[in-house]
Amino acid sequence: MLNLEDAETYLLVLKVAGRYGVDPSSSLEAEDFFNRLLATYSGAPEPEAMASWLDGRIARAFTAIGDYPRWIQSSAWPFDQGEPLVFIAQIDLAVADCAALAHIFHDDTSLYLFLKRNGEFEIVTQQY
Repeated sequence: MLNLEDAETYLLVLKVAGRYGVDPSSSLEAEDFFNRLLATYSGAPEPEAMASWLDGRIARAFTAIGDYPRWIQSSAWPFDQGEPLVFIAQIDLAVADCAALAHIFHDDTSLYLFLKRNGEFEIVTQQY
């Protein structure tokens, strides 16, 4: 069974998932998700075949309305009940452009808006 503990597999997953702004080791939920995904792979052991399979599965699981997130720091894609949320939008806030923001944020900030399957939203915040 393939898993993220195998260095070759991990690097392949990291490369493919990175195209979607996802880090398979960013959280325990992400690791669990990718280990469950890898457990379903039954194709050829060649890296090209596995990369193609992963690309299709990751594209279906990590969906975005428009562009994918441009993370300031490392990927922090949230999950709900073991499944990735849907990325809606990114809002970049420049503290220098608005005095009111300087009272809230100490640096330029990006807000990442995600949609849960129950219709609620989750916001991930990262600062420069």
